[in-house]
Amino acid sequence: MKFTRLSFNREIFLAGSLFLILWAYLLLRIIHVPFLDDEINTWFIYIMHGRVMPLEGYVDANNHILNSFLARIFYQIFGLSPAVLRLPNFLFFPVYFYYSYKISQLINYRFVRFTVFLALVMTHHLFDFFGLCRGYGISMGFLMAACFHLVQYITDHKFKHLVIALFCSFFMVWANLSLLGTAYIFLILLTLNVIFQKTTKKQKTWLLLFLIICFALILGYATWYSLYLQKIGKLYLGKNEGGFVGVTALSLINILFRTKSMMLFLFAAFLMIIIAIGSLLNFRDKGLRGYLNNPNQLFSCLLFGNILLIFLIHWLLGVVYPQERATLYLYPMLIIAAGFSADHFRRIYGKRLFAYSIAPFLLIPIHFIASVNIDYASAYRWESYPDRYIRYIEKNSSLSDIYPVVGIFDEDHWIYDNFRSSGIIPFVTENTYPDTVADFQIGKFQDNPYWSNLYDSLDHDSRNGFVLLQRKFFLKRTQVLKYKNITTKGITNAEYFGFAPGERSDSLTGTYFLYYFDLIVSSPQPAFEGFIIATLRNSKIYEKLSLDRIAEQWDKRRIRSGILIRETEDIQKLPFAYFWNKEKVPFSIEEGSLTIYKIGNN
Repeated sequence: MKFTRLSFNREIFLAGSLFLILWAYLLLRIIHVPFLDDEINTWFIYIMHGRVMPLEGYVDANNHILNSFLARIFYQIFGLSPAVLRLPNFLFFPVYFYYSYKISQLINYRFVRFTVFLALVMTHHLFDFFGLCRGYGISMGFLMAACFHLVQYITDHKFKHLVIALFCSFFMVWANLSLLGTAYIFLILLTLNVIFQKTTKKQKTWLLLFLIICFALILGYATWYSLYLQKIGKLYLGKNEGGFVGVTALSLINILFRTKSMMLFLFAAFLMIIIAIGSLLNFRDKGLRGYLNNPNQLFSCLLFGNILLIFLIHWLLGVVYPQERATLYLYPMLIIAAGFSADHFRRIYGKRLFAYSIAPFLLIPIHFIASVNIDYASAYRWESYPDRYIRYIEKNSSLSDIYPVVGIFDEDHWIYDNFRSSGIIPFVTENTYPDTVADFQIGKFQDNPYWSNLYDSLDHDSRNGFVLLQRKFFLKRTQVLKYKNITTKGITNAEYFGFAPGERSDSLTGTYFLYYFDLIVSSPQPAFEGFIIATLRNSKIYEKLSLDRIAEQWDKRRIRSGILIRETEDIQKLPFAYFWNKEKVPFSIEEGSLTIYKIGNN
């Protein structure tokens, strides 16, 4: 089969115009959509510290290696902002769009070609990922590029296409380890293709040797790293209860279309049956050699091969059934394989009905238009509350004698905003949510039925139910301890430094203690990993304040913040606090104080 390059025509013009519109919309999204939990953790844990390689720092599946590496480079060049950290994925949307167009051009019938292309580039909640600081957008770009060049190699056996496909395979894996199985399928298909090529034995030997070396580089360390993540319990995005349909299929439908509709699942199952029938007929008519030499079958092999691998690694290695964004790659494979199958049946049997079997794909661009926004990413819609909640509390913090206590459903959004505002936003606590102690609450009414009696509702986000609440009467803060003139008396690299050395012998009882710090800290270490620990002596109760989540540079940086401790036992204990210099780097506390309050009505 030979594919010819199209000349400039109306189809190319329309595709180019669509690209410009989509890319402009994506630019607005990377600027305006609030920074989200996974992005925030990626910044604080990996990008800020420069620990972007697999075993550097905290080892977790959250670290999409290539994304963290590229985002670190852009941050060093352009500084910190959500848009800068999202640039790697933003810049890979043209790659994804271009190769989606090139692959769709391999389909003969215009209606099918047009429908598949629009479904690939106008699935809004897949499009979302090109505007986030995660690895999914980058990996989708490399995946489509690898698939196209594999098709070209199977067609004309030009070595350059093989090299490009292998190059893209390597980087798609390190952008998203979920694509490791896809790389293994590439290896199998390429090996069989080389074996069946009509070339000399010597040429086959050299090609197979080249493939073995390349895939050893692509798969070797990545496979070991994936097994290591599984061993330490870090391949956690999924579960076992519900099986493949309940966990993988329905969660993928939900993340793409915000519904777990069985109708959509049944339609997807219908498409997979059509794809399977087409593949079996092709195999029957042309045999294994002809089947493998048909580039259209690449996508059906990728689709069914990846599903088979999900079952195999679940049964053999105990890996949970993956869900949501961890299975995002299955979607374009299904769309393309369905398109090729519809085109194949229409061409063989001459019936337009086969082409129109994928007509429901035309609802996808309509869904895209209905989903247009610059406020949220669908995959993380549940966790994003409006920035105006933070601004309101910041503006009204004077209502309290010190910074107010804020109970919050998820504090990452607040912490990142505080970081970008030089660490001056009021105190936040998440450890006691959903209590009734906090002066302000950001959460959902169903989390605590008593809120309606104790709090006034100030704001409501109808999109996901988040409310901003303010206590009708702030609880009284009674000062019980105060430590002044806290200083290290110069530079030290001590691992621990006590704020409250315990010169007071009597202990206290109470339900909540608020530790309020006012310190000036210096360190030459960027992203200084210091922790202020608040605890109660002779107990396992403690909470921490992470300095590297307040600021990156520490040149006489003032910290005015607090930690709330909840006493769970009705016995006397002495409040105590200390500084933990995790990496034992030079630092100093030039001056400061610690005031401890008991919170209550009396």
